[in-house]
Amino acid sequence: MNRYKKIGYLAFATASLVSGFSFVNHLIFKLDCVKENLYSKNSNYYQWRFGKIFYTKQGKGQPLLLVHDISCDSNEKEWTYIVDKLAKKHTVYTIDLLGCGRSDKPKITYTSFLYVQLLNDFIKNVIGKKTNVMATGKSASIVVMACHFENEYYDKICLINPENKKNICRVPRAKHKLGKILLECPILGTSIYLYCMRKKNIKKRFETLYYHREDEISDKLIDCFHESAHLQGSCSKFLFSSLFHNDVNVNIKDALKQIDHSIFIVFGSREDGYEETLKFYENLNPAVETTIIPNAKRLPQLEYPEQIMKVCDIFF
Repeated sequence: MNRYKKIGYLAFATASLVSGFSFVNHLIFKLDCVKENLYSKNSNYYQWRFGKIFYTKQGKGQPLLLVHDISCDSNEKEWTYIVDKLAKKHTVYTIDLLGCGRSDKPKITYTSFLYVQLLNDFIKNVIGKKTNVMATGKSASIVVMACHFENEYYDKICLINPENKKNICRVPRAKHKLGKILLECPILGTSIYLYCMRKKNIKKRFETLYYHREDEISDKLIDCFHESAHLQGSCSKFLFSSLFHNDVNVNIKDALKQIDHSIFIVFGSREDGYEETLKFYENLNPAVETTIIPNAKRLPQLEYPEQIMKVCDIFF
């Protein structure tokens, strides 16, 4: 076999391997979305400048916007156990943030300022009135910054397990840059993303981060979050790479000091380091009110919906 034939065989084998990985990745994305677990009867879309934004609307009364945590598997089903009850007294909006759930997932870098713009544009152009807001985890910082920039759009704000001081201050470093480049590679990055977003790993997130009572985790919720992470195929990985690169983090110290809106913060007693986080927010703004839900972790609105409803009935 001469030299050129060897090169030809090597090129053919490489191309076949790459094509095989690409086909398998594409097939996994397709198969993981066939059940359509994320169906909602009140589906709507807002045509934002960076893509279509999925949202639901129901009920009557003062507007209340529910904003889920920011991760690749997050979506508006985070509020599924309380949204109907809230709709008895409020016009309730739930939203899938850009890059999440049924909203578009453009191949861009996702930043905190992008989400600040999204929330303010959504309230201005879709809701059209001063709005109460509830937000979880990383989205809590986004809501605080959005209120800081456009305070006339916001009324009362309820934050569920907002991020701690360490997380909101994290910035991109060299190792994060290399990781972002790797994750955005067409074949390898997609394969890494699919491995990280396996149903087994999402279930583990529920067991270690979202819930304290593992026996309360439903298979239906796992399926919803798993499907959310796979809609729109490999485009899903760009939020993943941005989160790895710390692009969505935002330091809210100055903003929280200056906000004079009513702010209520809910902590789960099983959330790691919640005592330190509570002191951090109270020191920045002494007017902040807080409550603690015993034996709850990151998503008490799923694990203890009755307790969250009590908070809503008192605060909103």
